[in-house]
Amino acid sequence: MACASVPQCTQSGPRTLTRVLLSDYEGLLALGDLRGGNEYDAEIVNDEGLVEHTRVNGIVVAALSRKDGASLSLVIELDERGEVIQDWFGQEPAKEMNGWPNVNWQPFPLGRSPDDFVRLVFGDE
Repeated sequence: MACASVPQCTQSGPRTLTRVLLSDYEGLLALGDLRGGNEYDAEIVNDEGLVEHTRVNGIVVAALSRKDGASLSLVIELDERGEVIQDWFGQEPAKEMNGWPNVNWQPFPLGRSPDDFVRLVFGDE
């Protein structure tokens, strides 16, 4: 499942934010820890429609494929707690990860929740 954008909002009475977890995605390949000098700022639109700046401390690459067989990736940005900020479409996964030469990519282990794995890497577990 690829989320269109994060945070996702649902409309049922007052507007409420639905938090998206890494476990809501499929095809997760690897976590790139950006802490230690590779962090960057991202802009998101909050619930009131205002632009906020947030620090991206990690990225996750997920594999996607189109009906025509072409491969592309979904890049998921994470904050300092390892929570999803937003996502965007990227190049083929290997090219996307090679585009971050100073990042140590850690594959997601089988049988472990991706959210728990990120907390472990980020030191919150």
